[in-house]
Amino acid sequence: MTPAPDQDQLAANKVIVGKLLAAMNEGPEAAMAWVTDDFVWHMCPSTEQLFPGRPIDARGLEGMVVLCEQGAELYDDLPPVSDLHAAVAEGDRVALHYTMRRRTKAGLPYENDYCIIFRLSGGKVAEVWKIGDSLYGKRQCDARPD
Repeated sequence: MTPAPDQDQLAANKVIVGKLLAAMNEGPEAAMAWVTDDFVWHMCPSTEQLFPGRPIDARGLEGMVVLCEQGAELYDDLPPVSDLHAAVAEGDRVALHYTMRRRTKAGLPYENDYCIIFRLSGGKVAEVWKIGDSLYGKRQCDARPD
């Protein structure tokens, strides 16, 4: 018989993921406290449309710097408002489904849905898969006020 998952550990994994996402608004150094040294953040291939020439996978501190810079390039400096629809933890994974709302650099509202899967190791995030409609996001970020 397979042992039941440790509910305390699953809850702790969700907290770690939340702390990473909050720390990313503070900058790459704060975020690195919540990830492994060799962490990888995988983005959808269509993300390349938003940032031509940049790698799709962000790795380690250098990758975290790029992720934080990308957010600063697209949105104003207010922290995002997110509506969490689901947070599911199983084993070493946490999956989030949420809607993020921000303002673009042009001052227009931005809203998009995301599903992100996190893999944890040793109490830190080791790997992330971000699934979102990058083309829809790009259209919102490229829009200009009338």
